[in-house]
Amino acid sequence: NTQLNNFKVLANIKDKLIENEALLCKCDKGNSTVIMYKADYTEKVNDFLNNSEITMVDKDPTNKFQRKIRNLINTSKVLFNDEEIKYLKVMNPTAPPLRGLPKVHKPNIPI
Repeated sequence: NTQLNNFKVLANIKDKLIENEALLCKCDKGNSTVIMYKADYTEKVNDFLNNSEITMVDKDPTNKFQRKIRNLINTSKVLFNDEEIKYLKVMNPTAPPLRGLPKVHKPNIPI
């Protein structure tokens, strides 16, 4: 029944997070997790995006980069054997999702 109790506790925590419009965030350093309000998290991510040298692009360049990388790998038969080439090629690549990790070790806890 310990497993059932754990499920109940986790369900209660999830309900409380939803109820309070909060979320769990893994921290940037260390092995810790914090609870943040969604509005605060969104504000910190937007601050990071607005104050960084990040350029918005109209189209996801992942496929273009993948084609270039595949061409380079295919023309580098001297460097890689067939098995390595197969390992290096990624099928259907996607850009990673943006995840802001709070830096709890810094003042004002930036993302």
